[in-house]
Amino acid sequence: MPTVDLKRCILAAVCLLPAATPAVAQSAPLGPNGRYSFGVLREIGVFQKQFAFADLDHDGDQDLVVTQTDDGVSVYLNDGSGVFDAQPDVYNVSNEEHALAIGDLDLDGHPDLIVSNTFSWGLTFLWGDGSGQFGESTQVLPASDPLILTLGDTDGDGDQDILVSNWSRFSVVAHIENLGDRRFGEAVRLEGFEDGVLDLADVTGDGVLDIITADQFAQSIRVHPGLGGGAFGDAIDSFVFHSPGPLATGDLDGDGDLDIVNASYSDDSLVALFNDGNGSFQITLDSFLEVAEFPGDLLLEDLDLDGDLDLVVASQVERVIQISHNDGQGGLLLERELEACPDIDQPRQPMRIGAADLDGNGAVDIGVLNQFYQFNNTMHFYYQGYGATCIADMNKDGQLNFFDISQYVQAYMARDLDADFTGNCALNFYDVSSFIAAFNAGCP
Repeated sequence: MPTVDLKRCILAAVCLLPAATPAVAQSAPLGPNGRYSFGVLREIGVFQKQFAFADLDHDGDQDLVVTQTDDGVSVYLNDGSGVFDAQPDVYNVSNEEHALAIGDLDLDGHPDLIVSNTFSWGLTFLWGDGSGQFGESTQVLPASDPLILTLGDTDGDGDQDILVSNWSRFSVVAHIENLGDRRFGEAVRLEGFEDGVLDLADVTGDGVLDIITADQFAQSIRVHPGLGGGAFGDAIDSFVFHSPGPLATGDLDGDGDLDIVNASYSDDSLVALFNDGNGSFQITLDSFLEVAEFPGDLLLEDLDLDGDLDLVVASQVERVIQISHNDGQGGLLLERELEACPDIDQPRQPMRIGAADLDGNGAVDIGVLNQFYQFNNTMHFYYQGYGATCIADMNKDGQLNFFDISQYVQAYMARDLDADFTGNCALNFYDVSSFIAAFNAGCP
């Protein structure tokens, strides 16, 4: 077999491009022929535990908050094109941050941060000023080791209250009432809850938030109706499901009520429970879906902009992000898998996933927190379509020219992740082709 000068091949391909490109950007197709067309992968940070997206500085784009294993909370502001600060603002709050939630808890119009401190058994509140900065903090001590935080107006008074489930005592779920003026009531233990995986949503359709739990000890999924005033009743629906893990709620079948999706940690399967509109759930032929091994997280999001919710599942063992298309009636079919990698040919374990339009092109992008060896976690971002993000601007000078071509070639030859424009942890002609397409699409 003759040897191939790969560098010359790449140069021959990319040097066919013009030296400058039009100012008008074109979006990658999101219809049936280009659905879920995710492109360039970007990486930030190390030693991360949890993350969330929100517009922290009111500039219209989604910023990033990450909790660290080294006692810090990092805030990365988005420049509007999906590129985050190289040097984040770091807030040292307490030891071993774990769970994270974002909401306007003091009703001043600005997002605030809530972080659980696993070993000090507390919650820390960082109050946002609307510029992406956070000032004084307030600490609340719940029952014990807070693991999961969920926000919602459980008592109907217009502000967001807090549900906390715990690390060492999965049977403990506590409710913390928001009293206003940055004050909170004592953590009140809710009886009848057996596990730490939970969600808040109005699945009964009565205007009051209900609690949905995935009970690993009883091997079941349960719905506890909200009674108002921050109180919850006994489970009204319970479904046996082996090793229930991550769960999400959303209108899967488009009938106007909220359904429940839950993945099994051990059976590599997923169940969708369809709501009849009154808070009673049914299992249908579309209820079961095989997923990759050990799903660590899942979410529902309209990725292809067709008006229904698609499914995204992160597999820790198979190290992929699975995307299943919704047929509009709740039927889910696996359509795309994205590799999770910190470098070419080095896949990681995806632990957490989130979705938002990070680059302002109208398409939903995916953020993934990956684990590589113990505690060495990083985040990657899969950007869907090209749109407003000038991903071919390799040197970030706002122009497309020979210097971007040269930098892409250098990244490719160095087997750098920046050259992986298809996001599959490998480098080949398809990445070159994707770079050419992005270059021709131009910058906004």
